[in-house]
Amino acid sequence: MKRLPLILLVLFAAILATRVIARSVPAPQPFGQYVEARSASVWCGPCHHAGEVYEMGRNGIAAWAFEGGEQNGYDLTGVKVVMLLGHSDQNLAELGAGPLESTRFIVDAPDATTARAARNWALLRARPVPNPRTMELVEARISFTRDGDFFRVASDGLFEVRGDAIADGSCCSQPENRWYETFDDEIDGLSIVGVPDVCEVTKQGALESWRHAGENNVQLASF
Repeated sequence: MKRLPLILLVLFAAILATRVIARSVPAPQPFGQYVEARSASVWCGPCHHAGEVYEMGRNGIAAWAFEGGEQNGYDLTGVKVVMLLGHSDQNLAELGAGPLESTRFIVDAPDATTARAARNWALLRARPVPNPRTMELVEARISFTRDGDFFRVASDGLFEVRGDAIADGSCCSQPENRWYETFDDEIDGLSIVGVPDVCEVTKQGALESWRHAGENNVQLASF
């Protein structure tokens, strides 16, 4: 009978230790696939770039598809976030920290709180930092596919980016012809360039419609 209190004490200590260990284990960092597009060529010759830089590149799309990880306790597995950026008269690469004129986040998540957590995670990584006159959060279904060289990100009636990566990897062997870093501040140097057959955004609130297909204006990466 004297052994019973000792056994209970050991069990209590084991449960307490398990809880302490669980609290000390950091939450898994979000990871997944990334696709972005600009209204200007990312990888091209210097003359081509010079002809675009002052009149183009004012719009962009950044899309994250989470394969796992957490943000502030919310599981982001399967969540998708798309950031649409726009400026009326300046290339996005020249803005630095802003201000952007318009930003819209489209999020495919199981509930509104998870959608906000995913949006906030994207804001921490975004460049230029969204500081727009209007910044909207819209919940909608997003289709996100990366299969070998093929990529497609779309939401019915809102946007679509579809095409293939440059198969020979020449974009990586000629980095001097890459003119833009990714909108995700932590992906630099890890992306490959893609060519979209379709790249278009419809007019949404303060964001004007635009399209820019058939150029080297997409970047693909894992995060």
